[in-house]
Amino acid sequence: MPRPASPIATDHVILALLDEGPMHGYEIHQRISTMPGINKIWNIKQGLLYAKLEKLKEAGFLEDAPDHPEANPTRRYYRLTAVGKQELELWVDTPVSRARDIRQEFLAKLIVARGSSPERALNLLRAQRAVCQRWYESLAAQQKPQKESELDDWIVLSYRLFRDEASLRWLDDLESWLDQPS
Repeated sequence: MPRPASPIATDHVILALLDEGPMHGYEIHQRISTMPGINKIWNIKQGLLYAKLEKLKEAGFLEDAPDHPEANPTRRYYRLTAVGKQELELWVDTPVSRARDIRQEFLAKLIVARGSSPERALNLLRAQRAVCQRWYESLAAQQKPQKESELDDWIVLSYRLFRDEASLRWLDDLESWLDQPS
């Protein structure tokens, strides 16, 4: 069973969609469900989406858009607030701080950043690579086990070391691919 989606990242993808303009909940759900890349990361149930929209509204990131031409009592439109836009911008441009967040949150950030501009995506990728490099160097500096009693710790550390090395190789490969002229 997959690990539950990070509420922070999914919330920010909702903000990114609303950055394009006001939408109603069902439209947001349809867009997330069909958004290339994002639909490979998450499957958000419609009921959960409406709860997230309310949470984002309470946080001041969204507001109702009753002036939308199609708004009516049965179709509620939402729009991004200035605070929501600031939150989105900060999230998109900040690399993830934990290696386990690369698999979902970083991928979502990269997809959203690419939607903004190729340069923004490359900047995020390069910033993430620098963070991954620090993780890798920190692990690589640790000594290999000298005693049998240290082996279990080394098993975990060696896994993390190889994971970070693979992430660095992937980021390098992805950068060379994204940096090619269209």
